[in-house]
Amino acid sequence: AYNMQSKLLEGFIIPIAEYARRWNGVIHPTFNQVGAVSGRLSCRDPNLQQDPAYVRRHFVARPGYTLIGADYGQLELRIAAWLSDDVVMIKAFQDGADIHEHTRKLMGLPEGGEGRSKAKNAGFGVLYGAAFPKISETLGVSYDEARWLVENYLASYPDLRRCIYETRAQVRRTGVVYTARGRPRWLPNAQGADLSRKAEAERQAFNHRIQGTAADLMKEIMLALERPLFAIGARMLLQIHDELVVEAPLGAVDV
Repeated sequence: AYNMQSKLLEGFIIPIAEYARRWNGVIHPTFNQVGAVSGRLSCRDPNLQQDPAYVRRHFVARPGYTLIGADYGQLELRIAAWLSDDVVMIKAFQDGADIHEHTRKLMGLPEGGEGRSKAKNAGFGVLYGAAFPKISETLGVSYDEARWLVENYLASYPDLRRCIYETRAQVRRTGVVYTARGRPRWLPNAQGADLSRKAEAERQAFNHRIQGTAADLMKEIMLALERPLFAIGARMLLQIHDELVVEAPLGAVDV
């Protein structure tokens, strides 16, 4: 408990407080459009994107304003369903199902939080291109169980599995992969002789299609929102993966 509190204090609270004092209580991070290979915005001085949710809850808006967080729920999984045209996953979303609980049932995992967590982390491991050792470490399970979870996940969504294999085959042929909006990422190691680097490039290829497409869509959404927000005196402050944080006048929103 002490180590966790110490890390929270030294890693987040003290640095943020220093920045706030520097700018008279207001924090002004710097955003970089090309700081991440996925195309997502990155943030520094301070990096507010990495702050835990329980830290961000303590930020406040200027007097007369309020902070609004808008999160596009399961954006990357929805993109995966769309790109792969996976009928099983698409139907789950259309039915309004809890996608991780739905996956747990398909995988035959035990009921409860642990089974749902395994299904969730296996899915994100697939989307993010995590290797079996990383999934094993995240879930605290053996390498063999991590492998079984991934294979079982892919068996539950056969069209997604096909899409992943097709993406890997494409990057082996061409050395490049594209987001749904046509933004490329070159992965020359996919055509190299080093088997370890080749496998890593293949995992990165599908990850780029998912995270890269999510990054493209979020930037399009931010551009589309700029004028409507300006019209009511609101402004975007922060983008954290699939969430936008907006500062809006109290009179313009229901609180």
